[in-house]
Amino acid sequence: MDDDLNQALKLLVRHDLNQLLVLKEGQLVGFLNRADIIRYLQLSQELGMKSK
Repeated sequence: MDDDLNQALKLLVRHDLNQLLVLKEGQLVGFLNRADIIRYLQLSQELGMKSK
């Protein structure tokens, strides 16, 4: 999942966007925003370091 979020973050940065639409079978199921992705990735990294 982190790889997908890294890809999403790269798209946001490359196209200077703050949100991406999340679609499933052509239907809108949610949004991803830059701040939430960064927060998740930072927390994930911190927790990973603490568990080692």
